[in-house]
Amino acid sequence: MLVPAVAIGRVLVDPPLVLAPLAGVCLRPFRLVCKRFGAGLVCGEMISAMALHYGSPGSRRMLALDPAERPVSVQIAAGSPDAGAEATGSAVAAGADVVDLNFGCPVSKVRKSGAGAILMRSPSLARRIVRAAADAAGAIPVTVKMRAGWDDDSVNFRQIADIAVDEGCAAVTLHARTAVRMYSGSAHWPWIAELVRAVPVPVIGNGDVSSGADARRMVEQTGCAAVMIGRAAQGAPWVFAQARAVLRGEEPPPDPGLRERLRICLELCEGLAEELGEHLGCLHARKALGWFGRGMPGAARFREQANRVSSLDDVRALIATCATGEDTRTAVPG
Repeated sequence: MLVPAVAIGRVLVDPPLVLAPLAGVCLRPFRLVCKRFGAGLVCGEMISAMALHYGSPGSRRMLALDPAERPVSVQIAAGSPDAGAEATGSAVAAGADVVDLNFGCPVSKVRKSGAGAILMRSPSLARRIVRAAADAAGAIPVTVKMRAGWDDDSVNFRQIADIAVDEGCAAVTLHARTAVRMYSGSAHWPWIAELVRAVPVPVIGNGDVSSGADARRMVEQTGCAAVMIGRAAQGAPWVFAQARAVLRGEEPPPDPGLRERLRICLELCEGLAEELGEHLGCLHARKALGWFGRGMPGAARFREQANRVSSLDDVRALIATCATGEDTRTAVPG
C-alpha cells in the first residue's frame, strides 16, 4: 500500500503522518524525537489564546520552534474571533508553518473558556473564529481539529467542516468520538470516511491508531489523506517509523530493544531539562520515564523510581542501572 504525501495549503506533509497536539506532552524536545522517527507534521501542545493575550510566559515558551522540526503546526484554543486572530498572528510571527484551531478539546477548563469542543455547539461563533484566524494567517494555512459533535444526539462534524472550508481552512482533522465520550470506547472511523466524501480539502483521521497496521487500516477504511497519532507515541515515538514503512508498502521495523529505548528516553529527558530548566524538566521527565518503561522487566519498580527523580543525575543513574539489568530500587536516593 503506497500512501502519497499530502499538501496542506503550501505545506507538504511527507509522510502523511501527524503528531497530535497532546497537552503537557508535545513540547519541543518530544516533537523533535517524533520528527526524527518519521512524523511528517508535528503539532505543539494546545496554546490558550487568552493566556497569550495576557503574556503568560509558559504560553510564550510554547511558541518557541526549531528549524529541525519543520513543518510544524501551532494549535490555538480561542473562544472569540478577536482572541483567535491575535493568537494566530502570534503563531505566524513565531514561524508556524500551519495554524490549527482547536474545536475538539473536551476538558472542562477549556470548554469554560468558550474554546475547544464547546464550539461544536456554536456553529455561528465557530465560523467567526475561523474567518478571523484565516484573515490573520495570510498565506499560512489554517486547519481545524474537531470532535464528531458534542454528544450522540448532536453529531454535526459535517456542518462544522463545511464552515471551516467555507472560511478558508486548508484541511480538517476529525477525532472520531463525541466530546462527552472523552477518550472512552472506540473511535467511529466511518465518520471519518463520511467526512472524506463530503469536503474538498484533505481530511486527517484521528482516534485509536496505535501501530503501523492501524494507520494502514484507517487509510484503507476511510480514505483519509493523513493519519494523526497521539497517545500511542508517548512512550513509543518509533510508531511513526513503523507507520511510515507500512504506508510506503514496506516491512515495518521492529520495536527497539531495551537499551535503545532507554537511550531515546534519556535523549528526551535531557532535552526537557534543557528546554524547561532542570527542576521543571525533571518533573516532565518523570512522566516520560513512566511511558517508556511500560512493558519492560521490572516496570513497576522502574516507575516507582522514576517518580522520585529530581535531577538529571537521578535520571541518568536510573536509566544506566536499568540498562545493565541491575536492581533499580537503589538507583535514585530516597
